[in-house]
Amino acid sequence: MAKIRVHQLAKELGIDSKVIIAEAEKHGIAVKNHMSSLSDSDEFMLRAFLEELRPVAPPPPPPPPPPPREPDPDPDPDPDPEPSPPPHGMG
Repeated sequence: MAKIRVHQLAKELGIDSKVIIAEAEKHGIAVKNHMSSLSDSDEFMLRAFLEELRPVAPPPPPPPPPPPREPDPDPDPDPDPEPSPPPHGMG
């Protein structure tokens, strides 16, 4: 596996490079800045430490239920009524 840089690992894990640098120094891994390369073993060790630090996100809340539908205030039982015939004597 190729060496990975601190900033690449930070991007993969979605955390700031400074957090990785601080964690590396805390565990005796020599890192100068975000462009420093990590060996495979250092990367593996840092991933393990950083996974422990990551807060477990709670599941997203369920979507709210749709609002209840109100009944139609003026239901039209016959939407297309036939015209009434003209009265007798007119036509």
